[in-house]
Amino acid sequence: MSSSASARAKAPTVRFSCTACGSANTFDADFEDGTICCGACEAPHAVACSAALRAGGPLDRCPVCSRSDFWRRKDFPRKLGLGIVAVAAVLAFYTYGISLVVASLVDAGLYLFLRDLAVCYSCRAEVRGVSLPKAVQAFDLPHQDEVEEKLATERRGGVTRASS
Repeated sequence: MSSSASARAKAPTVRFSCTACGSANTFDADFEDGTICCGACEAPHAVACSAALRAGGPLDRCPVCSRSDFWRRKDFPRKLGLGIVAVAAVLAFYTYGISLVVASLVDAGLYLFLRDLAVCYSCRAEVRGVSLPKAVQAFDLPHQDEVEEKLATERRGGVTRASS
């Protein structure tokens, strides 16, 4: 098998939260369009993976909500990061702060080598293993507020909230 074929063997993965129970669900992006049932409550969720996503990118739209608005972050388990900081903080007294320096160096090293993942602003679905366009930048809180206001307006049937 050629190296390009083996590199494409792993399909991008999508992780999303069930709208009914909040449980995390994951599926491979080579999944044909259709319905995925939540692993916890069996609630159905329509998903549609674009041809670009199935081919490994670039990411063009969310397979869960079909919107095209993403932000990027490093693909690092948050619990592991908190654990490293907690251990370094506990050891700081005994190591005269050297454990904090070591934790910072580990963090910087991981930052250089870890890949980015895309997070949908609208539904918070995470897409891993796909190339991201340059337009996908880091999280932007004012933009997130705009997206949430737009979604709230859509849920209200297009009626905007009156200013107080």
